Amino acid sequence: MQISDTLKNEPEPLYPERNLDYLYWVLPVSIVLLCIFGAAYALLAPPEPIPLNNPEARKLIPVVTDKMFWCDRHETAIGFSWTIINTIILMTFLQSGLAFKLSKFAESKTSNLILQVLIFTGIWVVAIEVLTFPLSYLSGFVFPHYYALSSQSFGDWLVDYLKSLVMQIALEVPMWALLLFFIRKFPTKWPYLQVMAGIPIMLFMTFISPILLAPVFNQFTLMQPSPLCTDIKKLAAKAGIPDAPIYVVDKSKQTNTINAYVSGLGSSQRIVIWDTTLKKLPNEQILCVVAHELGHYALNHVLMACSLAILAGLWTIPVNLFLTPVLFKNIPKKWGNRQIQDLSSIAIFIYVSHCGGFLLSPLESTYSRIKERDADMYGLKIHHDPLNFARTFAFLASENLSDPCPPKLFEIWLYSHPPLATRIKYVMDTDVKN
Repeated sequence: MQISDTLKNEPEPLYPERNLDYLYWVLPVSIVLLCIFGAAYALLAPPEPIPLNNPEARKLIPVVTDKMFWCDRHETAIGFSWTIINTIILMTFLQSGLAFKLSKFAESKTSNLILQVLIFTGIWVVAIEVLTFPLSYLSGFVFPHYYALSSQSFGDWLVDYLKSLVMQIALEVPMWALLLFFIRKFPTKWPYLQVMAGIPIMLFMTFISPILLAPVFNQFTLMQPSPLCTDIKKLAAKAGIPDAPIYVVDKSKQTNTINAYVSGLGSSQRIVIWDTTLKKLPNEQILCVVAHELGHYALNHVLMACSLAILAGLWTIPVNLFLTPVLFKNIPKKWGNRQIQDLSSIAIFIYVSHCGGFLLSPLESTYSRIKERDADMYGLKIHHDPLNFARTFAFLASENLSDPCPPKLFEIWLYSHPPLATRIKYVMDTDVKN
């Protein structure tokens, strides 16, 4: 009997090895298809009816012009387009093996981990920025100028764009280097060390952001004494934070829109008002804006966001202990990486973070809308002027070209604030109750 005949008579394995690489396409393809649907829906869906029964509130809703409607819808479609392009680029870099080849190139140039990460991250970030620059230019420069939302020159816009690029690399390099150091030196304990190191780093970055990072792009000055400043201090005293610092930022050099926000942590926490807000709103409506921001400040929303991030970090411990090794063990061969400690793991972590961030967007948006609603409630408590609150929201819709009644799908998935029509309804209903 020949050997070949013997092999033919042997039974086949009960569980033959299968190529499961296709499973790694399910998630990115699903994300791309969902975003294509979202972009198409943004461009094709008709306007939403105004969901207000209160006749006084309905009078305050601004007329949704074609300019307002299409600006909002185009912005939404561009947002979905960003996710589509980033998903395709990330998957292409991995599937083609370019990320693995880039890691080997960095390792061939130096044995120093920090320098390896610098080379890998620098080339990686620049390559992606080059590929996405047309969309960056469209969404960051062409789009705002087309809708008269900005009068910034191309040169100034490009300088800000390059500053963001350099800052991104400067912040990512030490982060990835520290993570790879933990993985290589403590292969069984690195998930714990990542969280233990991540908490103080996150708190520190939140603390220094308004002091060191934000001033790279704009100038921040304490609000000068004036009757308005006096009224704001009275509001702050009502909120129990009479020493809350109020800063004015020169956003008019970049945008024609209006806004305000709270940033920082502890002694660096502050309320920031855009100079465009001070120029375009009457004092009684500026007080409504500040009352809302005082709500964020007094309710410690920045600290709450940090606490939530810490809880999310703790959740990554069991994920990285049990699921991440399985992920790397079964990575497609074309990716060229099956070990967590490899330099090209950075690309895989970025890919997983990108996909996870998209899927978690509805939860993050919902949490953010709850915080904004709480800030509105607090603002009304210390400055009970529902009519001017409603007028402020109406002006925000008109000036920032925001659809006050977006489709529910976009509200759930994308909106960090309640739609402006909803906020108008709430403050006017509150006025009726009181």
